[in-house]
Amino acid sequence: MASGMSLHGDDELIAKLKRLAAKATPAQARAALMAGALPIQTAAVQKAPVLTGTLRRSIHTETAETSDGAVARIGTDVEYGPAQEFGTSRMSGTPYLRPAFDENKGAALGEIERALKIMVTP
Repeated sequence: MASGMSLHGDDELIAKLKRLAAKATPAQARAALMAGALPIQTAAVQKAPVLTGTLRRSIHTETAETSDGAVARIGTDVEYGPAQEFGTSRMSGTPYLRPAFDENKGAALGEIERALKIMVTP
């Protein structure tokens, strides 16, 4: 799975999301993160290089509770996934995860906000 990436955006939206998340249960936070991750996951699948389709089929999202909330990770378990993304000494990479993140982080934040509003607003 991809690691070391954090979602940044408009400070006002981030503050709003933090207020909504503070009212959410851990399960609600994980569900909201999953909703937010789907636009990025979908784009990564579309952008992934394809020869057999294994890489595309392997791209998935996992969520987990952490000590201070929840986290979502989008990535692949196939051994050659990082080589495709970053390249090697013998081949250049064909980035698919980072561009999907960069192009869809706004949509992801919007989906997280929408999901949290539905779950925590009485």
